[in-house]
Amino acid sequence: MAGLSAPVYGGNMKIAIITTTFPPIVGGMAVASYYHATLLAQHGVEVHVFTQTIDQKSEDANYPFTVHRLTPRVRFGYSAYAPQLKKILKEYSALLIEYPAYGLAEPAYQAAQSYNIPLFVYYHMDTIADGIKGAVFFLYRKIMFPRILKQARGVLVASDAYARHSYLSNHKTLLANRLSVIPLGVDTRRFYPGGGNSDILQLLDIKRSDTLIGFVGALDSQHYFKGIPVLLRALACLIRKYPLPSFQCIIVGDGNMRSEYEKLSRDLGVSQYVIFAGKVSHTDLPRYFQLFDMFILPSTDQSEAFGLVVLEAMASAKPVIVSDLPGPRSLVDHESDGFIFSSGDDQALASYVYELLNDTHKRSSMGARGREKVARTYQWPIIGAQLYEYIRTHI
Repeated sequence: MAGLSAPVYGGNMKIAIITTTFPPIVGGMAVASYYHATLLAQHGVEVHVFTQTIDQKSEDANYPFTVHRLTPRVRFGYSAYAPQLKKILKEYSALLIEYPAYGLAEPAYQAAQSYNIPLFVYYHMDTIADGIKGAVFFLYRKIMFPRILKQARGVLVASDAYARHSYLSNHKTLLANRLSVIPLGVDTRRFYPGGGNSDILQLLDIKRSDTLIGFVGALDSQHYFKGIPVLLRALACLIRKYPLPSFQCIIVGDGNMRSEYEKLSRDLGVSQYVIFAGKVSHTDLPRYFQLFDMFILPSTDQSEAFGLVVLEAMASAKPVIVSDLPGPRSLVDHESDGFIFSSGDDQALASYVYELLNDTHKRSSMGARGREKVARTYQWPIIGAQLYEYIRTHI
């Protein structure tokens, strides 16, 4: 992943970032962890990232920080239990847990407690599940999570709206004067307005005249909440109810749910309007955003805590349509740079898509306002300075 330039402020700090998801794993938490590490390093901090081993090759040697990939004793999904981490963290100035980080958060908490190391938690998202997995999450929230919060010198969230509606809201007394908002950001040098990209159009067999609806996200069971069925049902509603210009919906991403979503598109009669583009490279991803005429994030529950892809679309000057969840809706000014619809309401989503499909001027003006907002508030260097200053003043 590309680095960012920033002033070096120095300070002799040695910070460990603990995360179970890190590139080449894709997703918002992995991207955020990378940028947190990069930006702190560029502010003169000695940064070490502790994460789990993965089978894929990575670019660890090219980063401006050190990556330690631990072999866990137990691994389940993104959870990775590595108790050896506790002793390794003894010599650090501060610890930053990118939460949730099941299996790594616990030894980090123990290290903070045993060695009196300042602990910070960046709370990315609630963990929600049914059945046995849901019961495990419930017990963790009741037993381990409050201990981590009590030990933390500071807890950071991407938006105040999400904090008020997340499981953090159950710990208001515990978090008094220790909860702060530092949003996530976007690299506007990677994501910017553009056009052309005829090679991608040719690859996907798309006509240049087609209006393109975009979605980017993992299609695996861990990201069940991304709302692909809602999007597909909205497309089915579109073609039933409205006279439409020629359009295609490009779904970028891959995972173990892809075949199920492809089958659903066939069952709903919209497969001819949907292109499952699969996983695209880090280099090509901004070019896909440039192709889109609009971007949709139809998430279904508050596991979607923020929505980095929304910022990436806005940085690319695209109008966005998001579901009415605390995190995503905090990024969008309804009817100014996008639309907000009630989560799961495929008919409402269809009506907003229809409005944008038929109004080129509205797409352009909304996209421009979104780009202006991102440049003003959400650029990573701005966020990095906030994060550095927060940690520096709270150690």
